[in-house]
This record gives sequence, structure tokens and C-alpha cells, in this order.
Amino acid sequence: MTHASTTHNKYGVDATYGVGPWVGQVEAYRATLGEVELSGYSLLAGFQPKDQWRAYVRYASIVSNLSPVATYPSTYDPQQLTIGVVKPLFKGVWIECDYERNTQRVPVGGKEIQDGIFFVELFTGF
Repeated sequence: MTHASTTHNKYGVDATYGVGPWVGQVEAYRATLGEVELSGYSLLAGFQPKDQWRAYVRYASIVSNLSPVATYPSTYDPQQLTIGVVKPLFKGVWIECDYERNTQRVPVGGKEIQDGIFFVELFTGF
């Protein structure tokens, strides 16, 4: 019989600081999910004038304790760069356009996956 750990712990902190329309955010996190340990962070800088177009840039990275396997891309440690703009349409409704460039730490013999994406989302809030 094989024993598998059922540990499931997650910890994180984030801090946001704004001056006028400018905002910065830092997040750091760590998790243990069974035998897998993950840690990561993200950094965000944005321009958010009230009731106008908003823009931001975000970088995130995750590192695991898994040894990357060249033929198994889901074992690669990912990084993501996001560039986004948000346009308020009317009270409680806005549209967001984002471009995400995803990269990985590719081991020798592995192949980087080209999976950048552009998407548009419609949001509502109250």
C-alpha cells in the first residue's frame, strides 16, 4: 500500500498602496498540497483615475519543488506578464481587455509553449 500525504496548507500576504490615481500591489504566497510545495509572487502597477480608462501591468511567477520533466510541460515553473485596460461603460458595468504572455522555465530538452492570449471580459458589480 502506498501512502499519499493529504496535507493542504495555503498561506499568503498582499499589500496595496495608492497615491492619487497610481496603485501598486505585491502578493506572496506559499502552499503545500500533498507532496507538492509551491511558492509564488505577483507585482502590479496601475493607473486608475476615477470613472475613466484604467491601465495596469502585472507580473507573476510560481516555483514548485517538482523536478521539471522535458516531455511534461505541466511540471515547468510558469511566469505571466499581463497588460490590461479597463473602460467603465456606466455605473456598475465595465469592460476589460487583457493580453497575457505566459512563459515557463524550460528544462534542457524541453520546448517552450507559446500560449500568450488576448481576451475581452464584460463585468458587472453592485
